[in-house]
Amino acid sequence: MDTTKLTEATSYVNKLGSRLDNAIAVIKFEDEERGLFSNNRSKTASVKLPSFAGLDDEDYSQFEKDIKKAFVANRVRKDDKIKKL
Repeated sequence: MDTTKLTEATSYVNKLGSRLDNAIAVIKFEDEERGLFSNNRSKTASVKLPSFAGLDDEDYSQFEKDIKKAFVANRVRKDDKIKKL
């Protein structure tokens, strides 16, 4: 094999590696941004979601913090969060 073909092959492999790295970064970003949890294989223990009825003795800001923590713990997809409320 002459050096020209070897150089071309090496260049092609390096370009493919760069494209692969870029594709992986985009997929990871979209997975995180959209809350898909697509790379998680294990099932988590279900954390009970808090409830909020709007009563005078209830604190909405505390409810919001608790629900966000529960969504993360339960790995609720971003699209499904409104259904859970």
